Amino acid sequence: MRETRGELRRLALAREQAAKSEHDGGATEDPTHSELKNDQLLRLAQQSYLRGDWVAAEQSLRQAIRSDRDDFESRLWLVSVLRAAGRTDQAGRVLDRVATRDAARGWRREIEQERRRLQRLVNQTTDPQSESPPPPEAIDPQHPERHAA
Repeated sequence: MRETRGELRRLALAREQAAKSEHDGGATEDPTHSELKNDQLLRLAQQSYLRGDWVAAEQSLRQAIRSDRDDFESRLWLVSVLRAAGRTDQAGRVLDRVATRDAARGWRREIEQERRRLQRLVNQTTDPQSESPPPPEAIDPQHPERHAA
């Protein structure tokens, strides 16, 4: 089963609230209207992203970030959207800012994955030959999956 980052965040929040509830004698906090709105905006952004509608995804994410300046997940998704839209310079700047936030400690793996994706895209644009298939004479007919040196 694959959960989205939003679902994982909600599960982690639920675990934290349950632990706090046990510690505080049963009192729990309900999600605020702002948190629910941001969750909806994040889901909308994810749907737009999956459709390839970068503009709508970016708008939803920026609205979520304006609503909650500490919404780390929306900031990280914004990097993905900017990268997918081919705006690598801007994606890199946002990723650099995201990586310096306190919340980044828990997201190191995702940050590094995004950094690698961004670097691969930059490399492809600066060196168009880097991802092109080898010429037919460079392919070993016995093992086409391996390329001759």
